[in-house]
Amino acid sequence: MGRALHDAYLGAVRQHPNISTLRLGIVATNSEVAEPFWRALGYTPSGEAKDFSQGDVVSTVEVFTRPVS
Repeated sequence: MGRALHDAYLGAVRQHPNISTLRLGIVATNSEVAEPFWRALGYTPSGEAKDFSQGDVVSTVEVFTRPVS
């Protein structure tokens, strides 16, 4: 289901020629599950990382990117 949603989103984004790159953040506390999924969809680490906190979760988020084309 996640891949189908991503493919639909990517199709919509491709209608906007000024958008060339997609970015997303993977929170370190969820990376074991999330990273393989996003890598399979063509995302790679950008080298950018930021602090992340929400509620009781204090972690980091690593930014991943992929070309739209």
